[in-house]
Amino acid sequence: CIEDNLPELPDAAIRRLTNEHGLKISQATVIANDPSAIAFFDQAMTQLTSKQQASILANLTVNELYGLLRKDNNNDHDEISVAQSRVSSGQLAELVDMLTHGIVSSTMSKNLLELLYTNVELSGKSPRQVAADRGFELITNADNLTAVCESILEAHPDEVQVYQKGGKFATKIQKLLTGKAMKATQGNAHPERLQEILNNCLQARTK
Repeated sequence: CIEDNLPELPDAAIRRLTNEHGLKISQATVIANDPSAIAFFDQAMTQLTSKQQASILANLTVNELYGLLRKDNNNDHDEISVAQSRVSSGQLAELVDMLTHGIVSSTMSKNLLELLYTNVELSGKSPRQVAADRGFELITNADNLTAVCESILEAHPDEVQVYQKGGKFATKIQKLLTGKAMKATQGNAHPERLQEILNNCLQARTK
């Protein structure tokens, strides 16, 4: 059948991407207007399972990958296509999977994507391996995070004392200490786990 061999038209692609994968119309429109991006997205989704992952994939493609492509083409939008990408659909899918499983943060995923795109020596390399080699992994180990939090509390006894009194400044102090703990890990701590462990450490000192 001739129709089976025709490329998917943009309007049809937009409908499919929004209905099947839950993409925003703005995301779907960008992808649908680049036939290579449609194939790229579909190929990546063969390794992913949820609408959450589809949304992250679309976001990284539309905002980050196209941003890197624009840099390469001196912001000439007419010349931009995912066909020019030095990052494969498989690599991007792996990066999305790492992000949704808490292996990297959103910021780390963007930095890692840029590294994979710009460093020719990393062509075709597994994002997981590159992340492990370059330190692009969230610190999730409870013992390690507890050690960081305790060292921050030891270094800021006055702030801890204010927290212990409770009242309106307790939340501010908590945020301040969380920021210092995050800085101590160079931003590599898992945010939610760090917050939880810091809270536990503070609570232990208020009993």
